[in-house]
Amino acid sequence: MNANNIGEFIQQLRKEKGLTQKELAEQIGMSDKTISKWENGNSVPDTSMLVPLSKVLDISVNELLSCEKLPPEDYSKKAEENIMMLMKEKEQQKKGSIFIGVALVLIGIILLLGNTEKGYSGLLIYPYYFFDLFSLILVVLFAAGVIFVSGARSKQNILRILSKTIIPIGTVISVASVVIVLGTMEETSCLGINLAVSMIAFLYACMIKIVVELMIQLDRQR
Repeated sequence: MNANNIGEFIQQLRKEKGLTQKELAEQIGMSDKTISKWENGNSVPDTSMLVPLSKVLDISVNELLSCEKLPPEDYSKKAEENIMMLMKEKEQQKKGSIFIGVALVLIGIILLLGNTEKGYSGLLIYPYYFFDLFSLILVVLFAAGVIFVSGARSKQNILRILSKTIIPIGTVISVASVVIVLGTMEETSCLGINLAVSMIAFLYACMIKIVVELMIQLDRQR
């Protein structure tokens, strides 16, 4: 999918329909900045956006991918070429996403398992403010890893994946942190506070879950 060609074609069709970038963005549930990136050739639409984009621009997905309005005699040939191109790009994107996702999860696991210092176990960063940056980083790393492995690209799909997985992610991190604390602490004087801090990842996950659900509801109301 050539970014410059499809960007110019989207811009041409948008102007023919008399739509601004903001109006087009609102109709397909994207931001006007995303439309601008498409039209400037800085990125291409995700495959999940091809159908809604084609409907708004009043063309077929085949024509959108071909970057031209097709006569009937060329339609079948172009359709086959575009299907093969999409399959190839999808496979490449999937491999890249899985690699990045697995790498992020492994980094999170390494950080978690390497969190074995005596006393605070590396968990309690700002005890007086009850803010644990380390746990937040772990939650973000694992969540990002899951999103990449899932192959989600659109905002809606990312929010859906987060909604389903963020609580289990927080639970796993907190349980693992508790096990690490119990297995590595030699002095019991700080045991209570370290166990409490070990549960903060779960609390962060709950907070993220609330934000994600609010974003999903806002998108549905648009």
